[in-house]
Amino acid sequence: MRFSKLYMVLGLTGATALGISGCGAGTEIVSASELESAGVSAVKAQTGEDSQMDCGAAEVKVEVGASATCEVVVGEEESARSAQVRVASVSEDGYAVDVVLDPALESQVPAVSGEEVQTMVSNELKSVTHADPSVVCGDSLPRQVGASTACQVKFVGEDEPRSAVAVVKSVSDQGVPSLDVKLSPSVADEPLSDSRGSVAGVVASALEDQLGERPKVDCGGGFVVLREGQALSCSVSSVSGEVLGEAQVVLRDVVGGSYAVDVALEQPAGSSVEQDK
Repeated sequence: MRFSKLYMVLGLTGATALGISGCGAGTEIVSASELESAGVSAVKAQTGEDSQMDCGAAEVKVEVGASATCEVVVGEEESARSAQVRVASVSEDGYAVDVVLDPALESQVPAVSGEEVQTMVSNELKSVTHADPSVVCGDSLPRQVGASTACQVKFVGEDEPRSAVAVVKSVSDQGVPSLDVKLSPSVADEPLSDSRGSVAGVVASALEDQLGERPKVDCGGGFVVLREGQALSCSVSSVSGEVLGEAQVVLRDVVGGSYAVDVALEQPAGSSVEQDK
């Protein structure tokens, strides 16, 4: 049996619940040695402590609710704790085992600091929205699946911040959490914006090949809401100041803060060019 590196914590009153996912749901029996490996790995991930677990000759079926009672000695402790090992879920990809320690064991792994949470939330949002928001998260975050903290997120051109909730969806055996971040309102419900100056830079890049030099482009001040088909006009001139005409710009392929533009330059050129941002 090979166990994955995905851990989860299942909160139970009066006890510490630690979990690990296993592969091979097609296997009908989990042996004592496999139960012991799962329990030791879960304790290590959540507390940073090595442990020794003894499940005797116990075996459990790979079915939800099947369980065995084991004993575990954590770190330098002299006495053993009770460890209830239970199959929590079964899927085509494998099964999840949770381990409940009694008496409860306090985690020795420090929580993720508020500053670290901000960086993690920012990186997650960058990958999803293709934008670079400012993020403020006030609270630290326990390294436990299901733990959450609230943040404030502000994107370019927005007067009011959006709220965000960061939830720990998994914790590696090194104690590194993976976050799921939910924005409210979402980008789908309320599109992002970009400055007209940034759009002007994209238009200039689109026209550079056509004109043989990078022109000056002025799309005005303020911000543009990034919606599919959003149209705007920009004035175009040469580096020397010669007026080249008006560029009719249409946004396309909008995904969060990423977009492409179709540009048609009126007077003297009437051809269309394309450029991605």
